[in-house]
Amino acid sequence: MSRLNLLLLGVFLIIVIGLMVWDSTALQRGLSSIFNPVTQTAAKAHETLSIGVLEEDFTNLSLSELQAEYRDLQRSRDALLVRAREFDAIVSENARLREALSFEERTPYELVVAQIISRKGSSWYETAILNRGSAHGIQPDSPVVVAMGKEVALVGRVTQLVGETSATMLLLSDEMCQVAAVVEETQEQGILSGTPDFHDEGLLQLGFLPRETTIRPQQQVFTSGDGGLFPAGLVLGTVLRIENGILDSQALVEPAVPLHKLEEVFILRPQVNTAQNIRDGNSSPEETDTSTEQENAGDL
Repeated sequence: MSRLNLLLLGVFLIIVIGLMVWDSTALQRGLSSIFNPVTQTAAKAHETLSIGVLEEDFTNLSLSELQAEYRDLQRSRDALLVRAREFDAIVSENARLREALSFEERTPYELVVAQIISRKGSSWYETAILNRGSAHGIQPDSPVVVAMGKEVALVGRVTQLVGETSATMLLLSDEMCQVAAVVEETQEQGILSGTPDFHDEGLLQLGFLPRETTIRPQQQVFTSGDGGLFPAGLVLGTVLRIENGILDSQALVEPAVPLHKLEEVFILRPQVNTAQNIRDGNSSPEETDTSTEQENAGDL
C-alpha cells in the first residue's frame, strides 16, 4: 500500500471517530443551520400558493354566486336566531311551571292550573280566554290568582264559561272588575278597579277612600273579603300616589304583577280557603270544623 493510500485511510478513520464522539446536539444544530433556510423557503412558498388559490377561488365567483352565498349565510343566521329564541322560551316556561308546581304543593287552596290562550283589550274592557271550563269544575265568578313568592296575587275573575274547556276571565285592569280592598298599614277600605284614565299606564284606581286619608305611597293593598266574592288577604298591588277630591280620595295602585304579561294562572274552585290562611300558616276551615266537631263530641 502506498503512502498516499495510508494517509487517506488515516484521515478517514479520524473523521469517523470524530463523528462518533461528537455531541449529537451540536450535530443537530449544524444540520439545522444548513436545512432551515430550505424548509422556511418551502413553507413560504406553500403559504403563498394557498393564498393564491383562495384569492383565485374568490375572484372567480360571479355576482350571482356571491349573492347566493350571502343568502345562504343569512338563512343560517336566521335559523340560529330562531333556535336561540326557542331555547329561551323553553327555559322561561320551565321556570314558570316550576314556580306554579311549588305554589300548588304548598297552598291549601283547591286550584285549577290554566293558561291564557287569547286576549281582548281596549280602553273599555280587559278580558282573556283560559283553557279551562266546566269540565274542570270552573264556575262563573271564580277568582283567578298567580303565585308571587309567598303571597297570592289576585289578577281577575271568571265571568263566563265558553264551553267545557274554556272560560272568559275579566282582568283587574277592567273597570267592571271591582274588588273590595284594604290598605294593610292603615286598614282603610275602598273599591279597586281599572280606570280608562290610566289604562295605558297599566294602573288601577282605589276609590271611595276617606277625604282625609292617611294612606301613603308604597303601602300594600289586599282584598278585604267583603262581599264574599274574593277571599281576604290576596295581594292587589302597591300605592303609587294619592289624589284628594272634594268628597273623598283616590289612590293610584300599581298591580302586584304585570297583567298584560300573564301566561299561567290558577283558578280557585268554589268554597276555597282564604289567602290569609296561607300568609299566617293557619289551618283550613275544613280542619277547624273537624276539630270543633271532635271537641263537641268529647263534651257529650
